[in-house]
Amino acid sequence: MSANNEPVQQTPQRIPHATLRYTTLRLGLFLVALVVMWGVAKLAGMDLSTDTNRLILLAVALLLSSSVSFFALSKYRDAMSAGLVARSQRLSRKIQDSASFEDEEQDA
Repeated sequence: MSANNEPVQQTPQRIPHATLRYTTLRLGLFLVALVVMWGVAKLAGMDLSTDTNRLILLAVALLLSSSVSFFALSKYRDAMSAGLVARSQRLSRKIQDSASFEDEEQDA
């Protein structure tokens, strides 16, 4: 609670370069999932010489990495989202300030 008994909003923890970090970690998870699925396919004796089987392998690796990243990277995804929202709010404020400045010049 603040001094005037209003609830205080917690700002999310700022993580430097959150978008780059999230994207890199997401790509890394995909590559790990692809290597794991490739190994499982080789151990299971799956024929990986056809395009269809390789496409299935890529799709399964993508689904696996997406599922894992949903839970494992939530902190980074939230930080990235907060950074993007803050950036868009700053840009909106600049546009509004610029528009109000132009309106003041026209009124004068």
